[in-house]
Amino acid sequence: MDGPYDLTPQEKELLDRWFDFYRSLATGTQEPVTDAQKHFVVTTRGGAVSKTPHETAYNKWRRNQAAIEIAERNEAITERAIPEREEGHPGQGFFTREDAKKLRADRKFKLRFPWVR
Repeated sequence: MDGPYDLTPQEKELLDRWFDFYRSLATGTQEPVTDAQKHFVVTTRGGAVSKTPHETAYNKWRRNQAAIEIAERNEAITERAIPEREEGHPGQGFFTREDAKKLRADRKFKLRFPWVR
């Protein structure tokens, strides 16, 4: 469980033992019965601050999962966005000298005549 929110050994132990129950409460498949369970559900939805070690452990785990998913998504986007050659540099046709001249000329024109689209 690597992520920006380090879990303590006690939190890892709680997650190992109670994760399925936490998940069922958070997703709504298990109805909260006690006040503590109701507060747990409220904290998982962002309506209250974590008070118990159970709430803290589960919410840290959720933040870690979100951070991991975002990092993976960003990595996938970066890989698709930049076509690379074997040396790791953008391939030919990625941005030619002619393209640069056209962009510069277009930018100069727009700076001089901003009202023209």
